Amino acid sequence: MKYPIKELSIVEILSNSIRFSIDNFTFLAVLAGIWFLPRLAISLISETYSVTHENIGFAVWSGTMYLSHPPLSVAILNLFVFILTDTICTAAVAWSVTQRFLGFDISVRDCFLAVSSRIGRIFGASILSGLGIVFGSILCLIPGVYLALAWFILYPVLMYEDLRATEAMARSRNLMRGQKLRALAVIVITTAAALAVSLLFSIIPGLYFSIVASAAIATIVLVFNAAMASVMYVSARCCIEPISMETLIQTIEAARENDGFCSEHAPN
Repeated sequence: MKYPIKELSIVEILSNSIRFSIDNFTFLAVLAGIWFLPRLAISLISETYSVTHENIGFAVWSGTMYLSHPPLSVAILNLFVFILTDTICTAAVAWSVTQRFLGFDISVRDCFLAVSSRIGRIFGASILSGLGIVFGSILCLIPGVYLALAWFILYPVLMYEDLRATEAMARSRNLMRGQKLRALAVIVITTAAALAVSLLFSIIPGLYFSIVASAAIATIVLVFNAAMASVMYVSARCCIEPISMETLIQTIEAARENDGFCSEHAPN
């Protein structure tokens, strides 16, 4: 068995997530590209609008530049595309990771078919958890952080367990008992690494290079965090429940059968 089915330490969560991402690089790159391209397009449109109108500002105000923001419609479209692609891509990666972790054969098309069959509960949970984290952070930072950690494995729960949005949120919170410090540690480490890479790229001149690099880094972080959440889902279940590889495979097979997939297991 290439990947262990047991409670994992912080180092093991990171190392298994990295190893899985390397082993399945092409597959994850295709999923990431579906998220990356719309985000990049919207970012380029917004920046091009700002640059164009700043140049107009130079001409009108005789060299005095004023800051021009994209119109409200572009900002709303930007937010909508980000939320839509973030949610769908995170759920698709969550669906793929645990199955490939156990040796199931799955395609990119299968991932999005699985997401489409759960689209209502996925967006419901995404909106509810997002609002909870935002309001918790506004009232006091600590409740927001606590909720983000409690719902860290929300998407794997949604994809593999036949639960409504609120039930999945409660299930994720229950599985994350005693696991929040591990989740916080891996999030801090990956965020610090992403910031370091972003700072490295920021010294390279070029506005559009910066936009592409930022979108690429954000995409990598999104996919890796989704993969890491799926790895931690397995670890959390091993900690909270008496679970074996056979039990986990049965969970995956039940989810696959509900979506009409062949439930044959292809061990590595």
